Amino acid sequence: MARGLVYRIVREGLARGWFDRTSLIVDPFGGIGSTGIACSAHGIASLSIELEQKFVDLAQQNFSLHASDWTAMGFPQPVLVQGDSRRLTAIVGAAIGGSVTSPPFSQPETRDRYPVKGH
Repeated sequence: MARGLVYRIVREGLARGWFDRTSLIVDPFGGIGSTGIACSAHGIASLSIELEQKFVDLAQQNFSLHASDWTAMGFPQPVLVQGDSRRLTAIVGAAIGGSVTSPPFSQPETRDRYPVKGH
């Protein structure tokens, strides 16, 4: 996700009361960690899931660039784990109150069209 876009989403979500600094933001498509960086920069905890290990590694490198600043400000460190977001509840390990995503994964019937191998 583009840096400017994710920062705008976080600022807008705070301003509109969609979430606050006590919230946990979950990004099922973590990529290189942009959502985690934007959330931590605003003092919000985040958990991202990324399928590909190479992007998990890049995200961890990106997080390390900011870690000392977040610590100094008392802001949470972002968390990004390697996993398949189609198993989000199992990865998070708790009930999820809601989720926003993009097509085709927003449709309940996609579970059958996008089966997870080995499950």
